[in-house]
Parts: sequence; structure tokens; C-alpha cells
Amino acid sequence: MTDFSSPLLQLGIVVIVPLMIAYVVSRVLENADKKAGVPRAQFVAARKGVFALAGFLAVAGIVNVLGLRTQLALLTVGGIGALVFSLSVQDWVKSVIVGFRSFRNDSLRLGDRVEVAGSGKGVIVKVNLRNVWIRIEDKGALLIFDNAQIEAGRLLNYSAVERLEKRFDLKNATA
Repeated sequence: MTDFSSPLLQLGIVVIVPLMIAYVVSRVLENADKKAGVPRAQFVAARKGVFALAGFLAVAGIVNVLGLRTQLALLTVGGIGALVFSLSVQDWVKSVIVGFRSFRNDSLRLGDRVEVAGSGKGVIVKVNLRNVWIRIEDKGALLIFDNAQIEAGRLLNYSAVERLEKRFDLKNATA
């Protein structure tokens, strides 16, 4: 029978087990994402989150094995873990929030003619919560445009003018 009382063995277990589980979950997510047609960027963000959670669990295990079980130590580790997690997902969250606003305002639709600053004019071919796909006419390229950049004013929508004028009565508005 193996003796698990050795601190070095315990440290190895609390680091390796969460990382192995994260690897397995990452592979399962990759297969599911391929079948569902999820964009690669969203898969990468999900994989980063899984490994960040695994890293946090490993650090919590290390703190436990080393005997740093005081409330202050756990609070410090928890605060650092929350900070790392929030920094790793802030761009994703911002893009999703802007995506919700775009859907609510009906400011982007499939087939809208748009102009992207620095990339040229094109047509929207796909809209989702995180990004917008635009086929650029001049270059024949497909541009995947992050929703957070829409809020920065880098996208001009020519097709939405009539639709939004009717909805918000922009013709009678004064400057």
C-alpha cells in the first residue's frame, strides 16, 4: 500500500491531478466544439478558463498541503485566483455584453453593408454574441470582428440607417 503522507508526494498529486482533469475536459470540449461548429477563439477562451480553474485548484491544494490553512492565507489565495480569473475573461465578457446590446438594439443583421476602419467595405455574413463575420469585398477576405471593437466606433453600418431611423425617429431629431 502506498503511503500518501509524504509532503512531496502530496504536492505532486495536488498539482498533477487537476491538470490531468483539465486536459481531459479540454479534449472533450474540443471534440464537442468541433461537432457544434464553435469558432476557434471561443474554444481557446473556454480552454484557458478550464486550465485557470485547474491552476487555482492546484494552488489551493498546495496551500492545504503546506499547512497554510489560516483564514488570511486562504483569503489571499482566493483573492489572487479571482483576480487572475477576472483578468483572463474580461475581454470575452466585454464582447458578450456588447453583443447583447447589438442584438437588443437591432443594430447589426445578416446582409448589412458595413465599413470597417482600415479594412474596407463588406457584408455581414454571421453575427453572434462574441463577434461579427464580415466578407470584405475589395480583398475577398473574411474578417472576424470582435464586438468590443464595435463600441470603439470602428464599424460603420450603412444598411441600418433606414431601419433605425424608423425605430428611433431619427429624421425628426435635432442635433
